[in-house]
Amino acid sequence: MRELRLKPQARKILLHLERQSISPMEALLVHGIYRLSASIHELRAEGFKVLTTMHKDASGKKYARYHMANQRKAA
Repeated sequence: MRELRLKPQARKILLHLERQSISPMEALLVHGIYRLSASIHELRAEGFKVLTTMHKDASGKKYARYHMANQRKAA
């Protein structure tokens, strides 16, 4: 098994994604990560299959929710 070359923020996101999905607001509030998409890009570059689903909040604004390919989608 090869060693992963992930930045600390991407490692945090990977650990989170192994348990549950994450949105940009959750990444900010839980982990203090402002640019979730950069960490997702890094994970994908390392070969992780991270899927994106688009959602709308109560006010109609769109946001992305990320989850691992083998994980069930959270509502």
